[in-house]
Amino acid sequence: MTDYKKKWNKYKIGKVEWINNRKEHPARKLFIDYVGKNESIKSIVEVGGGELVEALAIKEKREDIEYTAVDISDVFLEYCNSLNKFNCARGDMCELPFEDKSFDLFFVSSVLEHSPNVSSTISEAARVSDRFVFTLFKWRMVSGSLKSNYNSKKKYYTTMFNIDDIIESIKSVGGSIDSKLISSMDGNVCDFDEYRQSFQEDEHRNGSYLTLIGEWK
Repeated sequence: MTDYKKKWNKYKIGKVEWINNRKEHPARKLFIDYVGKNESIKSIVEVGGGELVEALAIKEKREDIEYTAVDISDVFLEYCNSLNKFNCARGDMCELPFEDKSFDLFFVSSVLEHSPNVSSTISEAARVSDRFVFTLFKWRMVSGSLKSNYNSKKKYYTTMFNIDDIIESIKSVGGSIDSKLISSMDGNVCDFDEYRQSFQEDEHRNGSYLTLIGEWK
């Protein structure tokens, strides 16, 4: 686990190619718009927020929101603190340092895939929040699983999700999914169930993100 955490201290703010290439991805706008239209959302916790692209955009629209960013990276936590806009907390996504139901909304984007234990992270999301937005970028229609695999070369955990397994895991801890949306770099956004009917190939949908929006019962 030590190597896993040290991995995220090697980044430099503004120099992460993967983030820079996806700053305008429609999946980000889906989340920003969702929060902007829901005034009942007063507090958000984002796990693994990195450069806080969505958080900064949300704060521009809604200064009233209490936004908490959780990370294990010294680099990203120092950046978070330097902005003076957010609550910044060090924490592991499998054991969050918060009381039950501390937040209106739990958010992760391209982060759940890197959890050492996906089911534990989902359980923690259900424990600390009332609603959720999960944005996933590694998923398959038929194969895949919830198993976390440690990449010793890159020194991080990664999971290629099976769609049905991830949905069932959310439901198993009281999650009710209101929206399942597919978004791609070309700007297209569509309902996942409709997408699935017309596209059944089992492959990593590179560039297409799946956003799951719902609440915990």
